[in-house]
Amino acid sequence: MTVSKETMRLLLLYAIKAAGSVIPVSRLLDAAALTDLKFMELTACFNSMVEDGTILVENFEDEQYATIDKKISDAVEEIKNQIPLSLRKTVASAVAAEMASAKRDLEVKTEIIKEKDGYSLRLRLTESDGDAFDMKLFLPTLLQAEQTAAKFKADPYGIYGAILNLLSGDS
Repeated sequence: MTVSKETMRLLLLYAIKAAGSVIPVSRLLDAAALTDLKFMELTACFNSMVEDGTILVENFEDEQYATIDKKISDAVEEIKNQIPLSLRKTVASAVAAEMASAKRDLEVKTEIIKEKDGYSLRLRLTESDGDAFDMKLFLPTLLQAEQTAAKFKADPYGIYGAILNLLSGDS
């Protein structure tokens, strides 16, 4: 898809606004790339907007977050209709999916630790007020630890519920 540089700039600002005015940089670029824009052009546009101060980038827990100030957010609201409706819908949908995925990544944590004769795997499901689930398993191989971690990440709430059912006798 070919769009003007100005439309691309506005699209990036719209994506940040759609995310609530702050979004991990990697997720912003992934979401915007779903619009079939050329990723290299998109990245170059993003970098120039960071350089000129239009987009602010902040580091938090080993991740970079893109943000815009209220003045720019308000301006985006005023001129968003310059972006074709289909493109706005695509970006809003992609941003929502990326933000849901980011939230899940924050809530679901796995950690594999090499032990003397195998691997320990810590599985955590966090909520705003602390851990809902925190479990440590011992597995003999790295492959088993990685596969178990992947299964937990794929359905953490299902696994949590299954364990609760097993322990409470409701299975």
